[in-house]
Amino acid sequence: MWRIDSWVPGGPTANLTVTKHADRTTAKVGDVITYEITVRNTGKVDAQNVMVVDAAAGKPELSSSHPSQGTCGDRLPLACQLGTIKAGHAATVTVRLEVTHVGTVRNLAVVGSGATEARLRDNVAVAHAVVVSESPTVTGCSASVTAHAAC
Repeated sequence: MWRIDSWVPGGPTANLTVTKHADRTTAKVGDVITYEITVRNTGKVDAQNVMVVDAAAGKPELSSSHPSQGTCGDRLPLACQLGTIKAGHAATVTVRLEVTHVGTVRNLAVVGSGATEARLRDNVAVAHAVVVSESPTVTGCSASVTAHAAC
């Protein structure tokens, strides 16, 4: 069981942080956006049973996921069991989502573990991408056609 809601004062604790970066902030329908999720343990003790859940609004489809350790599911919301992250170490998950609708893809990652944590406010990360429709294709005339030529 993982908890992100408890803290016991005194003694060393784990402290998980999560960051998320997208390879683009604008995409067209059919494009794939790659997200890099990094989970760090900046605490003084190992964090066991680390799990990151990645959820996306905007109806994207999961193309692939690749954790640096552990395993991930095969659908959204994506649940990744990362196992133990030692104090001072990190794990990453690369997630590729195909965008299927015009609008905004809001991608949210939340991390937690079985360890007591010092701070919880850095256990959530969000990335946004605006999805536009495919640009219309102009056919017929090219830029090299002169003003006197008929298209």
